[in-house]
Amino acid sequence: MTAKINAVNKTVFFIVILAFIIRMIFNIFYVAVNDVPISDAQDYHQTALNLLRTGAYHSTFRPPLLPFLIAILYKLFGINYFVVRVVLSIFSSFTCLIVYKITKELFDKQVALIAAFISAIYWMMFYWCGFLLTETLCTFFLMLAVLYLVKSSKNPLLRYFIFGGISLGLAALTRAVVFPIFLFLPLWAFVSFRNNLKLVLKSCTIIIGTLFLTIFPWTIRNYLVTHKFIPITSQSGQVFLGANNPDVINHYKGGWIHPTKSSLFNEAEIEDYFEHLTTEEANSLCWKKGIRFVLENPLFTAKQVFYKFKLFWHLNRDIGIPSLQYFFVFAFATYGSIVSFKKIKTMSILYLLPIFFTIMSMIFWGDDRARSPIDPVLVIFASKGIAHVMKNQYE
Repeated sequence: MTAKINAVNKTVFFIVILAFIIRMIFNIFYVAVNDVPISDAQDYHQTALNLLRTGAYHSTFRPPLLPFLIAILYKLFGINYFVVRVVLSIFSSFTCLIVYKITKELFDKQVALIAAFISAIYWMMFYWCGFLLTETLCTFFLMLAVLYLVKSSKNPLLRYFIFGGISLGLAALTRAVVFPIFLFLPLWAFVSFRNNLKLVLKSCTIIIGTLFLTIFPWTIRNYLVTHKFIPITSQSGQVFLGANNPDVINHYKGGWIHPTKSSLFNEAEIEDYFEHLTTEEANSLCWKKGIRFVLENPLFTAKQVFYKFKLFWHLNRDIGIPSLQYFFVFAFATYGSIVSFKKIKTMSILYLLPIFFTIMSMIFWGDDRARSPIDPVLVIFASKGIAHVMKNQYE
């Protein structure tokens, strides 16, 4: 028995090493060692530089965790993009280990090994570690939270609730879109502990409480800087209007354009946006314009929501190796989620997360990048689906 355990542990160790090697090959030969950050990655890089040089975080537009990590790495190793990508590759590799542990908690070691191996080689689970973006870090903390919530549903210990809440808080400080997940936690608790109302209330209170406490220092910082209540960031309005305007469909169906590129902004407002408004004021203006447009154009909005759904679930992509991998995982994940439904009590968080991120993508917008935090969930379901098919074949 001990020999079997040691063999499994060695296999997991080698899978994690394989995952890291694949991610380093990707970074060196696909992305390139000296690849310069652009777009959002450039913004995170610049935010980290400002933090390093001035000791101050100058905006509420970006969530803080990744810029702080980049700033620390720049302080230790100099301004080196590749070092940051190596560290993100380490986080991504350890996510494979977390996926293994989650799957083992839910099923068995065979299914868990399948999940770990797919996580190691699956394009969608390592692509983002090649860029100075939040996806890799967010996925790591979100899967850590899933691990503790799954453990707590089987054995409701206080430490699992606390660590689950902290992990969700760290994920939200990496990508603010995670923050509203607290609205779904009562449903998770009810499904997990539906025969014990006291435990439902206790788990919700502790997990949501620790999530809030984790982000609370940053919320206080935002208030001291802006004198406004901003839990994490003030970019949601820009994202909402950029995805809900009359011009976005002509540019990027289901996608996003900069709000000022829509016809909802006149020239004077564009000048105000860039020259006079604070980040918080621009965010508020975008929310007002976006909500007004959605309410006045319900049919157009419904069409855009349909396109957002397609974009989020990778249903309108060109066929290539990453897409073929995705469709393989998606097909088996669909099957795996069906055959696993009898375990809904312990697996409810794995069913809720795709629903939550889909809803967020249809309100705002989302593509492969937005879906990346739940790609490990698809892998877990797919692994169960593959194992179930294999079992039926041999019986």
